[in-house]
Amino acid sequence: MATVALPEYQLISALPAALGPLVDAQVALGWAALGVPYPGAAGVLEQVMFRGQVASFVSEYAITTATVGAPLLGEFEVADDQSNNFHAGYKFTITRSTGNDGVYTVLDGGSTYAAGFTTIPVNEEVFDGTADGFIEGWSGSVGP
Repeated sequence: MATVALPEYQLISALPAALGPLVDAQVALGWAALGVPYPGAAGVLEQVMFRGQVASFVSEYAITTATVGAPLLGEFEVADDQSNNFHAGYKFTITRSTGNDGVYTVLDGGSTYAAGFTTIPVNEEVFDGTADGFIEGWSGSVGP
């Protein structure tokens, strides 16, 4: 896959029958699909695409808990021990959530693991307590 200096993202929206060829055309240009297509408005499917130096290391984590809080007080939780992937200062994106889509930075001290879940405190405000959406992150070995 072709790479560029910094990760880039794009969103492709199309009717189900047309999405596959559009995604294939972007793959031929060096883009990769992130996760699986998801339903958009008016019967279309949406596919997140990315490319960049870390493209082959992207991971997706389902959010199991979102704790509302002002900057430095909110946090997210994901299943299993992912604490090695979420160090202090690490940036990640939340997508497909009810009210928390955006870019977040792991708080100083990093994430913690206990009782089967990794807790990820963030610098930014967490607006919505709905436990949905996905963290789109890069492997800790190559992430910022």
